[in-house]
Amino acid sequence: MAKIPQRAFTSGELDPALHERVDIEQFVYGLGLCENFFVKPQGGVYNRAGTKYIGEVKDSTKSTRLIPFQFNTDQTYVLEFGHLYVRVIQDGAYMLIGGTGPGVIEITTTYTAAELFDIQYVQSADTMTIVHQNHPPAELRRTSAYTWALADIDFTATTPIPTNVVPTITGVVSTGGSKIYTYVLTSTDSLGVESLPTAEVSITTPAIDNVSGINLTWDRIEGADYYTVYKDTGSGNLVYGFIGYAKNEPSPSVVKPIFNDFNIWPDTSTTPPSEHTPFSDPVADYPTTVGLYQQRRIFAATPLYPNTVWASQTGIYNSLRRSSPMRDTDGITFTVSSRQINEIRHMVDLEQFILMTSGATYPVSEGSDFVLTPSSIGARARTFVGAARIKPSVTIDSIIYVTEKGNRLRDMINNGDQPGDGGRDLSLMAYHLF
Repeated sequence: MAKIPQRAFTSGELDPALHERVDIEQFVYGLGLCENFFVKPQGGVYNRAGTKYIGEVKDSTKSTRLIPFQFNTDQTYVLEFGHLYVRVIQDGAYMLIGGTGPGVIEITTTYTAAELFDIQYVQSADTMTIVHQNHPPAELRRTSAYTWALADIDFTATTPIPTNVVPTITGVVSTGGSKIYTYVLTSTDSLGVESLPTAEVSITTPAIDNVSGINLTWDRIEGADYYTVYKDTGSGNLVYGFIGYAKNEPSPSVVKPIFNDFNIWPDTSTTPPSEHTPFSDPVADYPTTVGLYQQRRIFAATPLYPNTVWASQTGIYNSLRRSSPMRDTDGITFTVSSRQINEIRHMVDLEQFILMTSGATYPVSEGSDFVLTPSSIGARARTFVGAARIKPSVTIDSIIYVTEKGNRLRDMINNGDQPGDGGRDLSLMAYHLF
């Protein structure tokens, strides 16, 4: 029997249907069987690494899922998600309470064993955002190596609203006629989170001008950075616009902040924020996927709105608030329109923000300045190949994902302004493995 040397194995294991295809290049570098080996890019193969026993899961009779958590390059963890709990593994061992015991660190959850593999997550620094259609969106926070906590996300405004707003007349006003001036105020904390507006306050006075005006005072809020004052345009429809800021001077030098309105015309392109908390109905409103992009935390696909996306305010992950008219930094809500309703299953940051649905893939447009805003957002299908629920992998400049039926592995390459690039079928030569 003649022996034919094979100098490389870069085609990997080939589908049996290709074993007679001596006419294709892959045949020359392929293998009939490659079990427990990895193929090197240089052409050789090496043994698959073995496994090491760390310990038994809390309840081996129920399903368990392992999820990576990487705080930085030196502090990496494996999270053991089990029936109604999470345990933490680091450096090949379960982490103990306080580092020495008396037991293993365990975080109580509401996720059952049957729900574990439908959990979607995204991590930013020491916080992992977790979503599941049966549960409110939650955050798993690591505050130290031995301190972990899980809590539902509160999307309601937490910055205190100014109180006891009092308008008074200042200067000499004319005596002819009268006019109603109406205001609302907000406070903003040191992180830039603006409160909801106060109830409207009004004063009736002859018309003010640039020497006669209205003083607004209110109670100082400890921890506020500044206050924003909005004024009604007087159109009769209570349309508020921005007229100025007041700095929160340190106490006790200033007991009450003050703002002087000397007939400032309101800028209605900047209006007070309004509350927006869509995830409150456990049947209709819990999102099933989550992502991060351009300092926004983005949720998508509730049971009743499977093709809708909700993005947080820029830099304020726990706020979906918005204004009318919309500001560039407001929360965003939009629905992907297509010939059929395709459930959004994954959201991936690959230079562009990519929505991967059950029937197609949609890069999200951002306008000419490449910034995601309420006025610039849009989505256009790149390829009509759906994605399975299995979490895709990002490698260098491409996304590798399992197709909707679960029997193909494809990639999608970031190819700039060429939206027609639908990627490759990576499993083409090895269908038998899928």
